[in-house]
Amino acid sequence: MNIRPALVDKYDLIALETTQQLREALELDIDFAFAWAPEDLRDIAFERNATAEMLSNMLSAASVTADDKALYTYAGFVRPMTDAEWFSKMAAIAEGARRYLKVVDDNETLHADHMAEQIRIEAERAQARAVREAHTQAEAASEKARTAAPASVVVEAVTDDWEEFAQRDFELEEDERAEEGGDEHLSPEVDWVEHDIFLPAIRDGFMHLPNLIVGSGIVRTGPKNRTRERWTEQAPKVIRRVSGYKDGEVVISYSGEELRPGDIETWSKLLHAAVNMPLGSDVHIGARGLLTSLHGRGTGGNAYATLREEVTRLQAAMLHIKSSDPDFIDQMVDLFPSDPSVIKAKKSRFVEIRVQLLGASTTDGSTWTIEVPRKIRTLFGKKLSSWFDEDVYYSLKGDAARRLYLLYGSHVNCWPLRLAELKEYMGSTMGQDSKFRNLMNKAHDELKAKGAIKGWKFEQSHRRLETLCYVIDRKVKPKKKVEAKTVKCIGAAVV
Repeated sequence: MNIRPALVDKYDLIALETTQQLREALELDIDFAFAWAPEDLRDIAFERNATAEMLSNMLSAASVTADDKALYTYAGFVRPMTDAEWFSKMAAIAEGARRYLKVVDDNETLHADHMAEQIRIEAERAQARAVREAHTQAEAASEKARTAAPASVVVEAVTDDWEEFAQRDFELEEDERAEEGGDEHLSPEVDWVEHDIFLPAIRDGFMHLPNLIVGSGIVRTGPKNRTRERWTEQAPKVIRRVSGYKDGEVVISYSGEELRPGDIETWSKLLHAAVNMPLGSDVHIGARGLLTSLHGRGTGGNAYATLREEVTRLQAAMLHIKSSDPDFIDQMVDLFPSDPSVIKAKKSRFVEIRVQLLGASTTDGSTWTIEVPRKIRTLFGKKLSSWFDEDVYYSLKGDAARRLYLLYGSHVNCWPLRLAELKEYMGSTMGQDSKFRNLMNKAHDELKAKGAIKGWKFEQSHRRLETLCYVIDRKVKPKKKVEAKTVKCIGAAVV
């Protein structure tokens, strides 16, 4: 059986510093990719999301035109394959990395060890579930025994006051949801065991932000010298449309001061500092270190005063979220499996949650101790949050282009958006549509120049009933036009 020759050494490809350099090398000759084993590909694809997306598209396109007759043996795989099959399997691995999932094909040499590890992990999870269920049943039995036969002294204690109690005027509220749901087993008097919750691991060079925030008008754009609006809990800013969600699927009531991209940049760095600590713990961080980690801020002028204002603003920011989104609810069930309200939400498929972006803090002026709230974890997870390349983000000049990058980056593909929709999702305060369109045209040009998007047009979209929309191309196209083909990875294990 033939061994597939490699045209270059794998370390030559790994040594390429940027996604653009790697793209140029593979465009020169896609066969350079044969130098990689699956683990080599993962090392590169997991380094940057933009790289993973580029590799997924280029390898997928190559699988369509590659030879599907001759069989070769490839590094990292057990049985021989054709070039077309190899490209298809490697494309699936890269696509998994783009979605922050480790895809291991059943033909890989790593597969047996990987599956053994998954069996071990699942056994540990099953054991943990059994312990939790046993604890819950024991608590329930204890509660039932405690309430089964009230002591006579309790009856005697209230008997003397019953006539006076019966004379009081008050109204009783009907508990219709209790009658419908039968929630008597969810007694608030029963305690449940909480476990430590951590933020997902954050890779250096990336911001990790919730789609509910970057896909809605919570983070606003406009003139920097304009006075920020404020909303109270009694009169909040109500957002009923979030990009990527159906109308009404998520409703956010926001109270606090208006947030802008600078606030989210600071929040991202504070979350990064908290990633190795259980949520609800205090994060200790120096003001100077925080400022120097924020690209372009510096430590001169009013930098410290601005940073203090941002932290205070984030502490006052409160999201009251009502959601019927199944991914959001399932996330809460996974995080808080013993919370009675979450158990009920799993059945009703509706949940409400109040989330504060930052908690209480202390400071001596140079060092902060800040609490990162536990419930903030509900906003991060598969289909709920996205990664953003800091090099690309900070290369963009101005809030409009950066805000647009966050909006588009929270989607796998960019749905054509009308001007009014773009204005709503970006939280623009600009009054005239003509000025906003000019601003967006410049922002789209900048995103294209920096490689954040492949191209854009403002044209009638057949996907939107021929209305004028911004139509965005984010995909890397093959050199030759080829027919689309679905890439499948049969028997792949995903973690």
